[in-house]
Amino acid sequence: GDDMPCMVITSATATPEYCCPCDIFKLCAGNGDFTVDSDRDAVNSTLTKMLQAKVEGYAKKGDITLSRMMQAMSPVFVPRHAYGSAAVGSEGSAVDRLKKFMKWRSDAEEEAWMAETGWNLLTFAAAMDDKPAIDELLAQDAATIERLFAAK
Repeated sequence: GDDMPCMVITSATATPEYCCPCDIFKLCAGNGDFTVDSDRDAVNSTLTKMLQAKVEGYAKKGDITLSRMMQAMSPVFVPRHAYGSAAVGSEGSAVDRLKKFMKWRSDAEEEAWMAETGWNLLTFAAAMDDKPAIDELLAQDAATIERLFAAK
């Protein structure tokens, strides 16, 4: 059907806000049309700095989940090549880069966090369209399953 705007009412006295949820994925400024192509890099650089500040702010407040959700949804705001695990560098495996980007902690901390939230590295990789990390994680899972069957 037609994209319908949504009214967000936050209180009895605040002015309602309108948004169109279906448009958010169409609005990544870094993918827009630019008359001067170098402006695209400047816009992506500014958006990346703003996004990093938001992510770090949530992390400093102790909200690792919201911090990671901002990371996972970053392609909505900044093109993947400008911000994401692919932009972290080329050292290590794709999963190592994803862990670095998501600020992955100790195994015990992450096991508890995954049990609480239902999110894991594969979910993040899929949300960010990180095909190298997805392929590597699925290969690891397949190897684990093979070892379990062989042990029976």
